[in-house]
Amino acid sequence: MSESVDAESVISEVEEQFFGNEGFEGEECEELDETELFHDSENDSVYQVKQLIKYDLKSSSTSSHFFEPPHKIRCLGEIQLSRSSAILNPYRYFEDIKIGVDLNDHLWTPKIKPEYDDIGVERYKDLVKEYKAPIIRDIVDQLGTDTMKLKYYGLNDRSYKILLEVLKYNKHVKYLDLTNNVMTSLDTARAFAEMILHNKTIETINLTNCDIGPKYMKIISERVGTNKFLKELNLSHCNIGDEGCIALAEELGPNTGLEKLNLSFNNLTANCCQELGDAIFDNNNLTDYNLSGNNIKENGFGLLVNNLRDNFTQKIARLNFSKCNLGVENDKSLKILALKISGLKYLDLSFNQITGSALESIAFGMRRNSNLLELNLGYNPLTIDDIILLMDTLRMMRPARKLKILDLSDKYVPKQCSEVIEKVKNKRKVIFRGYLCNYAISGPGLKEMFIKRLKAICELKSKKAKDKNKFGAFFYKIKSEQYVKPSDFPGFFEEICECEKLIKDKDFLRGLASTFTDQTKKVNVGMIRDMFLTAYPETPQPPPPVVEQSQVRRKAKDKKKLKKKK
Repeated sequence: MSESVDAESVISEVEEQFFGNEGFEGEECEELDETELFHDSENDSVYQVKQLIKYDLKSSSTSSHFFEPPHKIRCLGEIQLSRSSAILNPYRYFEDIKIGVDLNDHLWTPKIKPEYDDIGVERYKDLVKEYKAPIIRDIVDQLGTDTMKLKYYGLNDRSYKILLEVLKYNKHVKYLDLTNNVMTSLDTARAFAEMILHNKTIETINLTNCDIGPKYMKIISERVGTNKFLKELNLSHCNIGDEGCIALAEELGPNTGLEKLNLSFNNLTANCCQELGDAIFDNNNLTDYNLSGNNIKENGFGLLVNNLRDNFTQKIARLNFSKCNLGVENDKSLKILALKISGLKYLDLSFNQITGSALESIAFGMRRNSNLLELNLGYNPLTIDDIILLMDTLRMMRPARKLKILDLSDKYVPKQCSEVIEKVKNKRKVIFRGYLCNYAISGPGLKEMFIKRLKAICELKSKKAKDKNKFGAFFYKIKSEQYVKPSDFPGFFEEICECEKLIKDKDFLRGLASTFTDQTKKVNVGMIRDMFLTAYPETPQPPPPVVEQSQVRRKAKDKKKLKKKK
């Protein structure tokens, strides 16, 4: 028969077996209502004890507090296993399992993120492997330098993202040239914006001909205003349009680092000049604006100039309005530009339609502006009188004026202006093509040369032969033996000739008159007629005069009256 077993004696034996005389260092949490003992009748011994007492596990062997904060267990995966914590049961009811395998090799361990340096070569190589992109050796070589030139590489989306991710943490590259690397996805534009936000080293970014467009420009513009380290931004030929320019202008106000901005050839019009002018007024750090190749016309130009004038710091040093379709209508704005902007040093107005009153306004500003160093007026339709006005302005300028270069690249200067150029050449340089020759030309074929030149000036530039031979019909109105005074010759041609180029070219008309002046001291207009029609026999005759209907009716009535009388 099995003997009864006392539960308290069993518990005390278990505690003495595992904890000795010190007992269990824990707090009793809860005592169960029932105590169940299982007895082996054959061996007459206790083999299992269940539901005795729950203890808060705080044992001397583990030194852990598992069930209460801050180590309250929610999942078994949160328990860090080690050799010292293999036995968690305070009763040690089950014996230790001894195996010859290191459990650390079979347990999951979190991946340790690699640490990269501030150059980013290893980061670039790892990203190339991850995205399965081709490695570009020039990027690897230039990451440790201050200049990264990637012109015409044709970077795709993957290569773009990898490069921009590496540049986010690079601390060496200061000049980034991405000319002609087109952005083709929205993710690339976002990656570029994030690079601008995090990078604190790059000072110059060149995005010429990257075809960003207005949509991507809005994303990039959001980060331009927050970057205080970027000093120069080149967006030439990026097709951002008025919409992209407005988005960029809104972010230029709070920007405190940008000094140079290039927006040339971006299809800008007068519609974006108000917002761009406000940005110029608010931003006191930008000193260099390039708006060349944009059709801003007179309205947009006036808005920009007024904001430049109202900018109280007057830090604008360089302005480029080349190929902006500026003309006589901008004479007031040009006067303000050359006169009121005191800090202006470089002004480019080439490839416009500046002449007459517009040029007079610029000449007036030249005499008053004390800081202007360089003025470019090349490839404007300047007349000889305009060039003489500029030379007189140089002659009257005070020695204290700082103008050093006057660019008239495509112009021929009259010979009488050579004295002024020689006088000021030690301090001021005039760039021009050459002097107008005032020497008399002589030779056996001089008259034929003038006739050919006359045809070349007035001939229409057309591929059709019919259109080319339209000029010269007015010569049939001239009599074969007709003479005109040399002083009346230009006016005579203005009346009979419809070619505006010939009428404006007064120097050619004077040369033509002097060549065909004979012993009578009059211009032989009949000889000009005969030589022209002989050289160009395909010259069409003028159309017959148009007879009015009233005249036709009168002639018909007269015929009827004559018939009745007969």
